[in-house]
Amino acid sequence: MKLAFLTNHVSPYRVSTLVALRKRVDRLTIVLSSRDCAPGLPEADIEVEYLSSIKIPRTRRHANGYVERYEVHVPYGVIGTLRRLDPDCLLAAEFGARTAMGAVYCKLYHKPLVVHADLSEEYERGRGKGRRMLRTMLLKSIDRVLVNGQSGARYIESLGYARKRMIHLPYATDTDHFGEATHDSPDDGVLRMVYVGQLIERKGLEPFIRRLGTLLAQRPDTRVELTLAGAGDQREMLNALPRPANLELKLPGSVAYDKLGGFYAGFDVFVMPTLSDTWGLVVNESMASGLPVLGSRQAQAVEEMVEDGKHGWVFDAKSTDSITSAIARCLDTPHERRQRMGDAARAVALRISPAYVGGQIHEACRQAMAEQGETMTPTS
Repeated sequence: MKLAFLTNHVSPYRVSTLVALRKRVDRLTIVLSSRDCAPGLPEADIEVEYLSSIKIPRTRRHANGYVERYEVHVPYGVIGTLRRLDPDCLLAAEFGARTAMGAVYCKLYHKPLVVHADLSEEYERGRGKGRRMLRTMLLKSIDRVLVNGQSGARYIESLGYARKRMIHLPYATDTDHFGEATHDSPDDGVLRMVYVGQLIERKGLEPFIRRLGTLLAQRPDTRVELTLAGAGDQREMLNALPRPANLELKLPGSVAYDKLGGFYAGFDVFVMPTLSDTWGLVVNESMASGLPVLGSRQAQAVEEMVEDGKHGWVFDAKSTDSITSAIARCLDTPHERRQRMGDAARAVALRISPAYVGGQIHEACRQAMAEQGETMTPTS
């Protein structure tokens, strides 16, 4: 199987999955609409092609109240590049202009199209009817849809696409790397919490810290260290938030991806208070490293991977009472119980390996190719 993958960029955390996918196909070519590509692909015999594109800055006010700024990439030369590559199947990310151009190519040259729908119901809340209409039209040209979880599947189904044509595709982390982490946080009366990611409004850090501070003010004998590892426009504001003496806030900056396994090992609990995330790979990373998760169900990774009371503590980021209750339950959990929850969390995360996810992509492409072959075979 010759496979081409149309996407915007390749982050370091995607490399292990692409390497696993490469082992299952005869040729894998990544076609990028930006120059943002993690190293390591050529060494894995993965070809990379770059497209020129127009970047359009956008601002979105989400129904949950946060403002998100991002860029839309409109590439050109898609059809010509795909003609030259002549893949057996086309894999595309998301439902934008890049995928629409890929759909035109597939229609013209009778190629199957598989699309990764990196979305969730929560993330898509408040989107206009025009977007839904365009996606509904595009879905008619798509042979298989890869969905992160049940939330994504429900959204795609609401557009009239059949569940039987969807395949589950959670994000995978490098389980070999994170699974080797050895937990070394001491049982010294200090609860060490950690968050890794962008320090931006969408991540819900401000309301979380305020609720944590309020609870700790009522529990002067409970000590918590909260480390926020990352960068973003809320860093100074978060550092200036009022907090009680028994809540220490640390902001070490960003941590290199290859250092994260050892970094997670020094903590007791991972926090993920996001207002909206289509997945949230840091949940995989922290769970694979042996940490229970205190997280919001607005992250599809939490919804899919974390059972409340078994792998962590789940809350609704839109409810102050829910946030407060989950934090309180976390604070009341003894050290030994947290460690057992972390062990259970690790077992869940290690099942979502790059090999598993690569296999799911390959299976989607295989099904799409087989279905198209049946469609094109003349009947007697």
